[in-house]
Amino acid sequence: MSKKKMRAFACAVAAALAFAPFLGGCMADGTDAQPQFNEEGQREDVGSAVDEDDEAVRFGQVVSVDGDAVTIVMGELQGSSEGERKSFSAGEDEMSLDMTEVRIVDESGSTVEGQTLEADDVVAMWGTSEGSSFKPEMVEILDVAYSGANADEGRVPQAG
Repeated sequence: MSKKKMRAFACAVAAALAFAPFLGGCMADGTDAQPQFNEEGQREDVGSAVDEDDEAVRFGQVVSVDGDAVTIVMGELQGSSEGERKSFSAGEDEMSLDMTEVRIVDESGSTVEGQTLEADDVVAMWGTSEGSSFKPEMVEILDVAYSGANADEGRVPQAG
């Protein structure tokens, strides 16, 4: 190799090595900004989970919408593998929330605009605290199959 080629190669390697830590840091920061990707493994097979930052995820199904007031029945989400269709089983606990106080997103993490939650939507709620003091900060609309007595009546949200 000539001196010119060796110098060009050395500069290219130095530039690549200089950017490697920066790009690795950007990837880590990007996943922290979107917590739904941090909890992917836990949220698919657990009804309620807490990560290292005390952020909890709970699953529910919208049973009624009255203006901005939403009533959600809590339950469990089944289906742990990517190819397997997820299904929701409703429990007995209910909670109410105001749509104006939470950020509503689809499964890709994009914010959904306008009238966003409808009856029968299955949702993952991200927030802090546990039990009766759980307060969601973000609600993710999930695309799942329904189980139970009203399985045939469930509306399955479609990503569009």
